[in-house]
Amino acid sequence: METFGYWKTMNKQMRFSLISARLAVAALAAATWGLNAGTTSAQSGGDRIPVTLSDPSRPARVKVGMVNGGITVKGYEGKEVVVEARVRGHENSRNEGGPKRLAISTTGLSVEEENNEVNINTESYMHAIDVTVSVPVHTSLKLRAVNDGDIVVTGVDGELDVDDINGAVTLNNVSGSVVAHALNGHVYATLTRVEPQKAMAFSSLNGDIDVTFPADLKANVSIRSDRGMFSAILMCGLQRRRCRSQ
Repeated sequence: METFGYWKTMNKQMRFSLISARLAVAALAAATWGLNAGTTSAQSGGDRIPVTLSDPSRPARVKVGMVNGGITVKGYEGKEVVVEARVRGHENSRNEGGPKRLAISTTGLSVEEENNEVNINTESYMHAIDVTVSVPVHTSLKLRAVNDGDIVVTGVDGELDVDDINGAVTLNNVSGSVVAHALNGHVYATLTRVEPQKAMAFSSLNGDIDVTFPADLKANVSIRSDRGMFSAILMCGLQRRRCRSQ
């Protein structure tokens, strides 16, 4: 079984591979791979790839697509995009009265970077994989998840495009502009700043929507519910007044 990760820039492409036949060989190869290439396999079923941006002085754009599994993105005061992936429920087992069975699987994590755009892929079509991405604060995101996982974003400033089919979307202390959709889950968002020239949208078919805007928000707000009730309250200091809705 082969596990690989690579990043690509305009002038060069780097690819790292690890082929494991036995557990002892795999452990040694993983250690060497991590030291030489900057890519580590933290534990069985987990991988980590730090990615250097082409121009760290400019905002990044990160894209993640998952078939099975969740996505967590955290903003931090750094210049690299750090990607971690782990197979969910990856545990060793022991047959009754027999030797311990070592489960060896792969996340299939692959990362490409070109002109500050980072594309992240895994083998999530085979099993549930959870991806955690640490990004510079000023980063735009395009996140997609289908089954068995939520999307959580914290502390990111940029254009956020988030869609989860069978999970929830939670955006904590984000800023910029947001388009968020959860078909069968809730959408929770707290914005600390909004981009005044950008339209935003929050939608769900079978879940709740709870969005908190800054108190100084100036915007035209349109709200529609096909099934269920809604309430819109604008917080302005210690005063509350209801927004017009249609």
